[in-house]
Amino acid sequence: MSSVAECMCRRPVQVEPTTRLKEAVEKMARHGLRHVAVVEPDGTFIGIISYHDVRTALTDGSDGVEDRGVLSVTKLGTPTLTVDATTEEAWALLSRAPGLNPLPVLQNGKLAGTVSQHDLLRALAGLPPLERHLSEIDPLDQLDTAPTSPWPLPGQHSWMRRSADA
Repeated sequence: MSSVAECMCRRPVQVEPTTRLKEAVEKMARHGLRHVAVVEPDGTFIGIISYHDVRTALTDGSDGVEDRGVLSVTKLGTPTLTVDATTEEAWALLSRAPGLNPLPVLQNGKLAGTVSQHDLLRALAGLPPLERHLSEIDPLDQLDTAPTSPWPLPGQHSWMRRSADA
């Protein structure tokens, strides 16, 4: 039985509570992510924002949604694991919360990393953990503008779009 600390991603993409929703969405798109952790500057974990939460906020009809802070859509009370949790406990929690992947991993209330189904499969196969998730390795965080993500968000797949003739 191994611990999630042995297989977790130790450098997850995160935003601070003062981040504007537009900036968080750009970061999610840049990294091809569907979730991002909201973390205080000292590392204290607050919650998660997801693509679904953002999409819901954008379609509620309110003006200026993109200028709201991320806390307006952050899921509080997100299920978490601690660094000493076992991989079996992680699998069990992921099976009870299928929409939440990866799971935040905390140490003394601070975000220590995240563990995903992919991370757990790598551990099961005896592969080393990733320092960052594959979609996070590109150093695009240093750019002033957000390029188009090579990974489409849901609804952006060409086969899902309606043609102009339909």
